[in-house]
Amino acid sequence: MNKESENIQERDLKKELESYQERSFIDILFKSPLSLIKRKPIYSFLVTFPIGLIIALASTYVFIVQGDNFWVIDDILLFTTIIIVTPPGMLSYYKKRKNKKIEEEFPDFLRDIAESNGSGMTLTQAVHKARKGSYGKLSPEIKKMSDQISWGISFNEALKRFSGRVKTPLIERSVSLITEAEKAGGDVTDILNAAAKDARKVKMLEKDRKGNMAMYVVIIYVAFFVFLAVILILYNSFIPVMTEATSSTEGLSRTGLMAGSFDPDLYQRIFFHASAIQGFCSGLVAGKMGEGDVKAGLKHSVVLSLIAYVVFLIF
Repeated sequence: MNKESENIQERDLKKELESYQERSFIDILFKSPLSLIKRKPIYSFLVTFPIGLIIALASTYVFIVQGDNFWVIDDILLFTTIIIVTPPGMLSYYKKRKNKKIEEEFPDFLRDIAESNGSGMTLTQAVHKARKGSYGKLSPEIKKMSDQISWGISFNEALKRFSGRVKTPLIERSVSLITEAEKAGGDVTDILNAAAKDARKVKMLEKDRKGNMAMYVVIIYVAFFVFLAVILILYNSFIPVMTEATSSTEGLSRTGLMAGSFDPDLYQRIFFHASAIQGFCSGLVAGKMGEGDVKAGLKHSVVLSLIAYVVFLIF
């Protein structure tokens, strides 16, 4: 009877785990929004966008409708955009950094499992032993795998669930290699060692690629600063000349402009718009080229847009 009750409890636990994994997006969003944002930082837009919209509308009412200062709309739009994109950008950055640390420890974990299995331990015992080891950011995931295996979940299934939580190409590739090779009837120790070597080589290639692409990120920053310098030179040389030309009778006859038709503030705003848009888009390109992900460029976009704002504020 005790064994039957234990089997029933194990089946119930498995059903609960499966139902948790299969919960709908809406269900998770309303019951546990923080866990959803933690898993997928891009969903933080669902929070930051309404907040940014409310701030934009309130600022527009206070400074434009009540204060009658139309040009402050540029500042409102810029800072609203920063409020909206900064949290998703930072959360994506920290998640990506955490996943990279997990990937760095993953080959060592597979190697240790292979060594323990080769010495006569079962995979269950090997995972329980690895639970006591030090694997940095990977340690909490190993503890989850150990708990799941102790509840009766197979090693392969625990690996698949781990891959589903982390969701990186390297982890998914390694887990797929292990599960498919084991289905084909290969030796588990050899499979794990092969997966560990493969993961280590992939990480080395990623480091080489990142080192090579870092130069392109620097070039994007340099190109933006050159663009900003050209805009400032053009503004400081073009605006005063046109202002002086339209303010004198000789200038009016030579340029064919009517008095008051040239607005220096308007051109300053146009140059600022060009610089801010250039900075934001350059940041996205830097993220794509440097880290292979447009979301990784949000932090660059915020920095470059703020630089453009400060430069025009000072000069």
